Amino acid sequence: MSRLSGRRSNGGDGLAPAFDQRIDSILSLIKADEASKFHQGLELLGKCVGAASLRPTTQGAPDVIWNFADDLCVCLEAKTDKKPGGLIYKKDLEEAKLHPDWARHHLKLGDQSECPVVLISATSKVDKVAEPFMEPLFYMSPDAARIFAQHTAKVLRNVRAKFAGRDFSEAEKQFAAEIVAAGLDFESVKSLLTKTKLTEATK
Repeated sequence: MSRLSGRRSNGGDGLAPAFDQRIDSILSLIKADEASKFHQGLELLGKCVGAASLRPTTQGAPDVIWNFADDLCVCLEAKTDKKPGGLIYKKDLEEAKLHPDWARHHLKLGDQSECPVVLISATSKVDKVAEPFMEPLFYMSPDAARIFAQHTAKVLRNVRAKFAGRDFSEAEKQFAAEIVAAGLDFESVKSLLTKTKLTEATK
């Protein structure tokens, strides 16, 4: 909550000026099927929900990381090349399962930090050979990510309009309540990302 609150208290920390244009840009990027644009959209969406969001480009790194301080570091692996009805292969899973090691090493994560991996793909169908390697990965469809982005955009626009011109220290509790009610607080975001295990999605 502190990261998200900080964005509101200092006027948006990059989400304003040109607030609406930036939100529109996020929605446009995450709507794209092109890998680089989709990854940019995920990175910016993470910032909108209070994460220290990264888009590393080194070999072995996740496509995008949402790091919530010492509590949670989510590795997002977006398989934008996968088509509905296609297959997720063993090499895809093995690559994804190494991402927490990369994140822990490069981000110096604490021992208590959870580091789940979320596979974002238009297909949840796993090749037979890959079935023993599905744990402990989570699954999200690109459309689910886009729906969450649209919801986040709507909430941020409403909250910004509602609290415009108000002193954050006076409105902090009300602001926090709005965020929780909208499902954009830390626990709600964590629950969304880790709601579906890949083993369940394949059924």
